[in-house]
Amino acid sequence: MGSPIPDAHKPDMPAEQITLTYYDGTSRTVYDTGIERPYPDGKLIVSRTDLDGVLTHVNDAFVEISG
Repeated sequence: MGSPIPDAHKPDMPAEQITLTYYDGTSRTVYDTGIERPYPDGKLIVSRTDLDGVLTHVNDAFVEISG
């Protein structure tokens, strides 16, 4: 099993604090600023999940867009 993902840094702008709990029981805090990011031209996001819907792989574009 991998290491837990650290909590996100609290942004300087107003944001909703959300606690995500993962399939393996670990959790982390993230913040939703409500800011939408434009989808960059020429990028293709790729992700793969297991049969339970848990992400097992994402590409760099996915990480960049999702933050």
